[in-house]
Amino acid sequence: PHSIYSSTFVIVIHMANSKNITGIILSGGQSKRMGKDKGMVLLDGRPLVAYSISAFTGLFSDILIGANNKDYQRFGLSVIADEIQGIGPAGGILSCLKASQTHGNLVLSCDMPLITKPVITTVLKQRSEFDAVVPVHDGHPEPLCAYYSKNAIPVFEEMIKKGMYKLRLILEKLNCFYTDIHKSGIDPSAFENVNTPEDVKRIEARLKSRNK
Repeated sequence: PHSIYSSTFVIVIHMANSKNITGIILSGGQSKRMGKDKGMVLLDGRPLVAYSISAFTGLFSDILIGANNKDYQRFGLSVIADEIQGIGPAGGILSCLKASQTHGNLVLSCDMPLITKPVITTVLKQRSEFDAVVPVHDGHPEPLCAYYSKNAIPVFEEMIKKGMYKLRLILEKLNCFYTDIHKSGIDPSAFENVNTPEDVKRIEARLKSRNK
């Protein structure tokens, strides 16, 4: 299942050893099925957004912090709100790319708690020649765990002006590389996301099994 963003907030993180890349966490707004802001939903006692922060820690530097949502300030990070509200993750990605101080950016949705550093570094390996690098498994692209350069900004702006908000359509206009994660030995289950209380229970069980 895919994330549906009613109001997207963007946490911009830069941490050590980034090699000129900014890490971006997209944290969806209020989730009707979860009864709270998705990034604050607890998974094994930790907010979902904390898993994304852990995946980024040690990979990115040159900290750039916006300011918006007070709920996320307790993580020591500020939040950048969408410049254009109500259009889904495209609005969050655009706002963050514009705020970023680096050419390269790794975008990750907060509802993918199984994403690890090896997954991120696999995506980043192809970044030099492309405006976007998107992992694919079983023919299914994952644009919310992907690399975007600042070259993507005008394309996002143009497509949004036309009312074309789907990331699939935006990617078609970019110089985008689709990297097959199976060839890198990555388990596709890393891209599972959390949308319901049932998802929380299922992924908690997976995390406990992984940590044994």
